[in-house]
Amino acid sequence: MAPVQTPRPPRQLSPFARACLDALARSDVGRCISLGGAFGLAHYHEYRATRALDAWWTNEATREDKQRVIAVIETALAEFGPTRKRAWGDVVSIELQQEGRTVFSF
Repeated sequence: MAPVQTPRPPRQLSPFARACLDALARSDVGRCISLGGAFGLAHYHEYRATRALDAWWTNEATREDKQRVIAVIETALAEFGPTRKRAWGDVVSIELQQEGRTVFSF
């Protein structure tokens, strides 16, 4: 049986991701999402850098909570450049644009 591994904060964290996480920590809406994807895995095995933070809505997140999370992320990323929001179904992607390219997404 493999030993239990203690999660560690990822070392390779972009300034864009840091700004989003800090903004969520300062707000009361961080409770409305669950972080995962490559970022979540990096707490256990940091095998590559990522240009995205993947998150899922918690079951308790209301429509208003979701709108507030989106606003917090858009505001956090605005200092780096324009953002584009795409939505389909229950999925929302906020993409940071620089020089006509998406350089980060949440």
